[in-house]
Amino acid sequence: MTMAEMESMEGWKQEAFTWQLRINEVEERVAHLQRELEIVNFIIEQPEVKVAALELCLQSGKKKGGSKEVGCLIAAETEKFEHWNSLSRIRLRKAKSVLTEPVQVAASLKANIGQLQLLFNGAGEGDAAIKKARYEETLII
Repeated sequence: MTMAEMESMEGWKQEAFTWQLRINEVEERVAHLQRELEIVNFIIEQPEVKVAALELCLQSGKKKGGSKEVGCLIAAETEKFEHWNSLSRIRLRKAKSVLTEPVQVAASLKANIGQLQLLFNGAGEGDAAIKKARYEETLII
């Protein structure tokens, strides 16, 4: 292998390392967004549980003659729940849409890395110009 080919291979390895760093960053971003999604789902569940508990109170109150206060509390909590639910669903949709883009980028970056690794594994064989052409074909970004 000539000095120029070795330098070219070293450049490719550097670029592969850079791509791997980008993949890691994207994966960290995806993990962060998934945690945010879990938080949003938890926020959605909170008011549902509170409304269910108040409804149980109302049912037991009806057996004892009823309670207007509990009915008012349920109405207020239901209104809060509907407000929170609509906001949370908007956040959830936004989080899901934001989440799909990094996942797709990570998949394409991993494909690039895989093709580069195949190229490097066969570095001792064939013509350097062919390898360079194959490498350039793998670049999609």
